[in-house]
Amino acid sequence: MIRAYRRLMVASAAALLVVTAGTAATADPATTDLTTTTTTSATTDGGLLLPGLTASAYTITLITGDQVTMQQTSGRYTVTATAAQRADGTIPAIDVKAKFGADSAVSSVIALPADAAGLVKAGVVDRNAFDVLWLAKRSAAGDTSLPVTVKFGSGLDVAALTEAASVLPGAAVAATSQAAGTVDVRVDAAKATQFWAGVVASGSAGDLTDYLVRGVAPKLEHGVLGLWPTGHRSSTMTPQTDTGQPQFDVTWTITAPSGAQQQNCNGLIVTMCLFVEPSLAQVGGSAIGTPYALQSLSCVTIDPCTGYEAKFRVPAGVYEGGGLMTFRLAGVDQIFNFEVPEFTVDQNLTITTDGGSAQQLTVETPRPNETYNGTLLTYRSFANGAGGVSMVFTMYGHANYWAVPSAPITVGTFHLGQNWVLGEPYVSMKVVKPTKRPLAAIQAGNNYWVSQSFAHFTGRQTLELVDGGLGRAEDLAKIDARGKLVMLQIDDDKLGGICEIGTPALDRAKAAGAVGVLVDPVASNGPWPTTVCELLPILPAFWNQPSQGRPELPYAAVTHTEAEQLLAMMRTGTVKIEVTGSSQISPYVYNLHLYHEGQIPASLHTKLSDSQLAEVQTTLNGSPTEPDTMTYSAFRKNQHATGGVMLVGLTGGVRYTTYQGPVSPDLVRVQRDLSNHGTVEVVDQAGPIGSQQWGTGPLVPGAPELSTKVFEARPGDFDGDDFYTAVTICSFCRQGDTFYPLLHLITGASPNIVNGAYIFAPENLHMYADGKELAQGSDFLWGAVYDLPEEAKRYELTGSNNGGATTTKWGFTSAAPTADGRQQGTWCPQGIGVLCRSESLLFLRYDAGLDATGSITGGGKHELRITAYHQGIESATTGNLELSLSFDGGTTWQPVKATAKGGGEFVASYRAPRAGETDGTVSIKANASDRDGNTIEQTVLGAFTVK
Repeated sequence: MIRAYRRLMVASAAALLVVTAGTAATADPATTDLTTTTTTSATTDGGLLLPGLTASAYTITLITGDQVTMQQTSGRYTVTATAAQRADGTIPAIDVKAKFGADSAVSSVIALPADAAGLVKAGVVDRNAFDVLWLAKRSAAGDTSLPVTVKFGSGLDVAALTEAASVLPGAAVAATSQAAGTVDVRVDAAKATQFWAGVVASGSAGDLTDYLVRGVAPKLEHGVLGLWPTGHRSSTMTPQTDTGQPQFDVTWTITAPSGAQQQNCNGLIVTMCLFVEPSLAQVGGSAIGTPYALQSLSCVTIDPCTGYEAKFRVPAGVYEGGGLMTFRLAGVDQIFNFEVPEFTVDQNLTITTDGGSAQQLTVETPRPNETYNGTLLTYRSFANGAGGVSMVFTMYGHANYWAVPSAPITVGTFHLGQNWVLGEPYVSMKVVKPTKRPLAAIQAGNNYWVSQSFAHFTGRQTLELVDGGLGRAEDLAKIDARGKLVMLQIDDDKLGGICEIGTPALDRAKAAGAVGVLVDPVASNGPWPTTVCELLPILPAFWNQPSQGRPELPYAAVTHTEAEQLLAMMRTGTVKIEVTGSSQISPYVYNLHLYHEGQIPASLHTKLSDSQLAEVQTTLNGSPTEPDTMTYSAFRKNQHATGGVMLVGLTGGVRYTTYQGPVSPDLVRVQRDLSNHGTVEVVDQAGPIGSQQWGTGPLVPGAPELSTKVFEARPGDFDGDDFYTAVTICSFCRQGDTFYPLLHLITGASPNIVNGAYIFAPENLHMYADGKELAQGSDFLWGAVYDLPEEAKRYELTGSNNGGATTTKWGFTSAAPTADGRQQGTWCPQGIGVLCRSESLLFLRYDAGLDATGSITGGGKHELRITAYHQGIESATTGNLELSLSFDGGTTWQPVKATAKGGGEFVASYRAPRAGETDGTVSIKANASDRDGNTIEQTVLGAFTVK
């Protein structure tokens, strides 16, 4: 028996709408599952604002166990979602939509996993259970549990209801209503995955297709009739606008792309599965911005269903249509965006989206690339300026996007955007004997933390291929696996997903001397005699069953068809495979943001050259055991919401080259690492433009270097005077008579990286005037503060951080500000209304030329670059710098000459002793002053290490 097996690995999908003007709200997209909505007149050019949220980042766990992160940059939140692996090994898509109320404020952000879409559409699970804005507000108030009301029906007494709820994993009973037949439970967020598996054991991404096309309502387990978030149940959908105009029938036929393979969506054999159902919105006419719900959906043909016929009833006007399907080519999932940017309705109309003319969006780069992660987005504005952006995010192996070329639009604006993270292919294979032919081999990607990664093929080698059967001891005893590539079928002698490669089989192959495994995606010895795993990549079983441990032998998979061809070759002679592999972390990464304006163009292939790309040497400082993730996003002038695309599987202690592009003067790029450190920058210069060192030291008090190009690219968006319109808070700013000794910790290696505000512990901070220590006040949010007199006065401020290892003393003059003088791109603690100035403290930052572990090599000559600076305000230049270094933790100091290079830059050359002749570190002591009389004395013990 051959059973179709679906594993959808789309990490997240989003349709985040921000409007600039519109008519009155007429429909609830959170109920109608549409990708557009309307609101009253508003101006939100700065991006998506989430009321009630102020933290730099929120990470929310859904009742499905999936996680959604909302990261703030200049008050605008970037949304990313990461799906949790289900009990059957699947990783569903997540569709994200923002809903706006009549006051133009975002009222909800719904993150809906694909395996819950059918349940929500059928009314079994309430959509608001996935409202991450609501959950984030609860989290901000200190409650991270998931309050869920579970309905079991009437006829059960309190004891029976309590007993019924007690079997739900991870749920604790909070209240019971016999009259309503419901139980309120609190789901532990850490056990949400188990809760979902217990309640929705049969849920799948095919439920939506099954429900809309066949009318089969999905059901829950354990007698559960429905569930919703306690106290946050959805309201009834409001009716759509009745414009009083004649209504016309629109029939929209969508057929599958050429070559789409048959697959099983809950028993329905199809060539495409629904991901986001078809929807229409009026872009010009009497009801601009109004979304129109799908009235019916049916298959064009049956067994298999090769396309869908969607029907709508709308008034005359100009419309856009959109939605998403998934289909499969050569065992790999594809995303079909069947957007029609514009068409006119003035009579009954039939439109057709011919999947046969769809093209894959591809990118050609100067170096070989493989897609690690991607985002596809479409932005559409209407005749009245309203509009929105629809986004879908995918993970490794599934960022395969398709669209159909369109005619140019005539109303509003439109762009098709692509955000890509590309890198060196993890593995490529080709047969070199007995014939030459390529193999479409694919390994699982680094979708999770480093602890969940596994061995990779590296370098280039030609290996003999041998058949290892199921990888059992008796199978491997029949062959000589030493130094060879072993083909294995999947032995389902384990718990977990059927179509996953088990660690024991890989360990046995390694013990037999194999240098790698090629997986034939057929699972045997399970519930069915043979199961063809029709979706690549094949995941490692230990992701679902950690007790199996990480495999230490590299593997990749081919389609079953290719595997059968290879087996046939092996029966007649020797087969050799050339294998080329990359390390776990690619030596180069492409971070690309591409846009097609005004239409979906005739060609969706983009070729880039080095003349369009900036080259940045990137270092992630730290230990290789420390996981890291880079999230990239970008804001254009007419882009009001954005999603993050992630480079995952990174660790500390690595260096690679990042190619950013195409370079553009009007695109603001945002990067974030796992610790929420970030950059906000414009990249408008091709070629080598320097380096970025994340997490490197020494980190000392100062202010980040913010580029004026950002403020020129989006005037008013990143250089405003409050939390929502600035990049970060100011360092050492005075507002009225209050001095806030806030600061940022800055490295001289990458001063443009914003590491977040730092607040001195009150006991580590002292301020003096006229030889007397000033009384220290306290602010609820910002810690220690000082009230100063209005007149100009000389002050001395001393602060220590890094456990006392870094001590800094500043001398400066301060008076009440008579005009705003913030560092551009920063905001002040009291917001607007009170004059604020970034005080003219003198700062030092250090670039020691450290390696990826934060070290230098002892016994050689090195350079230390020191920069003396003020935080983006007019001030006198630095007059002098005195520098000493210590190699014994500050017991003894050696003066070192620092040569001025102009503009506050100094270079000091020194010779470091061998590591054994030091305490393992280099310490820094520096004194400097400027011509205005501002001074700084700084000691940094253990600034960096010697090895």
